Amino acid sequence: MKSITEEELARLHDEVARQANPAQSWKPEPGDQLSGVVVDRRREHTNHGDEVDVVDVQTEDDGTLAVWGTPAVLKRLISDKDPQCGDFILVKYHGMRPARSGREFKHFGLAVHKATSEEQPSRPVNGSPPPAPDESTLEISNKDVPF
Repeated sequence: MKSITEEELARLHDEVARQANPAQSWKPEPGDQLSGVVVDRRREHTNHGDEVDVVDVQTEDDGTLAVWGTPAVLKRLISDKDPQCGDFILVKYHGMRPARSGREFKHFGLAVHKATSEEQPSRPVNGSPPPAPDESTLEISNKDVPF
């Protein structure tokens, strides 16, 4: 029988607890922003059968909220910025914007402050997030939509 470390067992317990109590989905209005520490990142299936990234963020005020990478802009930003457990993340919903094609799209900005090796957890983070990094170190990407 294979044995695992106490840390690995604790990670499994955390994963099962998250499955029993999933994070509420973040449903922003134009101008809303969300910031905090990434406590989980995983792939989930949408109601339409697509597989997307979901980033759980522990905030200071609202507990843990799930950011689903379903709008095209947010999907690309999550892929480009690659937030991982322990990183500080800031996501802002700017609202609807016109694309070159004439259609409208949901426009987001996303910035990630990468955790140092000392801050990087070996398993998802629990508890209160650390203080926010200096906002001057965060860069928000506002690239045009690629269509």
